[in-house]
Amino acid sequence: MNDQPFTCPHCGARCEEIADFFHTNAKLFVQQCLNTNCGFICGEEEDEMFLNNL
Repeated sequence: MNDQPFTCPHCGARCEEIADFFHTNAKLFVQQCLNTNCGFICGEEEDEMFLNNL
């Protein structure tokens, strides 16, 4: 994860956050592509190495 907006790994369009599980052990954001022709849904997880160095 970083401070840049998440982009779709399929088409490169920006994604919209549809669910936030960052407060749980999963540390997961669920995002959906804003491109109407794509609509890909994916999960973005916090890097385990980053979490271990906090």
